[in-house]
Amino acid sequence: MDDDYIVREQTASVGLLRQASFGVVLALIGTVFAAAAIGLRQQGSGAELERQALIDDVMKSQDDLDRSRAIAAQLRADVGSLERERGIDLPDTGDLAVVTGEQSAAGPGVVVRVDNGSGADGLVADTDLQLLVNGLWYAGAEAVSVDGERIGSLSSIRAAGDAITVNFRSIRAPYDVIALGDSDALLTRFSQSPTGQYWEARHRQAKVRFGMTATSDAVVPAVPERRLEVTHARLLSGVEQEGVGS
Repeated sequence: MDDDYIVREQTASVGLLRQASFGVVLALIGTVFAAAAIGLRQQGSGAELERQALIDDVMKSQDDLDRSRAIAAQLRADVGSLERERGIDLPDTGDLAVVTGEQSAAGPGVVVRVDNGSGADGLVADTDLQLLVNGLWYAGAEAVSVDGERIGSLSSIRAAGDAITVNFRSIRAPYDVIALGDSDALLTRFSQSPTGQYWEARHRQAKVRFGMTATSDAVVPAVPERRLEVTHARLLSGVEQEGVGS
């Protein structure tokens, strides 16, 4: 065989082997990527299924809670109807609903606007709002709300990062506080109380903005239902009440 022919034949064979090897490598890479893509799709599908299952569970729990609340409301209405039919003289529960925060309320009172002052010392903290609300109770407030959140016996005012939460809802400055009651008495008693003096000092030293004005027609909402649920406390019977405090 001619030497030049042999060289050309060998060169062609090497080229074919290289092409075949390159094709095998590409096939392997393609297989790996395909397997990875399938795995990611399966993982994504699993995560999505978990997320949807969690959403479904939450929605079902909320539906169950709504049904329970509706049943409880209907039972209260049925009991009230039966008691009225039997001529049982019951006390007016309207005042109790206002005190507990179960119902929204309106009337005269004061509107307080609080905002941050200068520097770090001028930031209004959760403890500032706690003192403000307590000072309004001391001054004779009958109902109080902070940025539209009614303060009930289970309400909390606390810090959560850079924000303050009331009834577990975040609020930010400026803060609007509404207190229902005798406007003149609220203004006078608050300004003369230790809380009033505290806020005067905050304004003077850290330029915290604080304003309180009387109003003849203020409105506070009801306490959120989730902050009215009682699971452990119970009413005392008449006999049990006689022994309390004796």
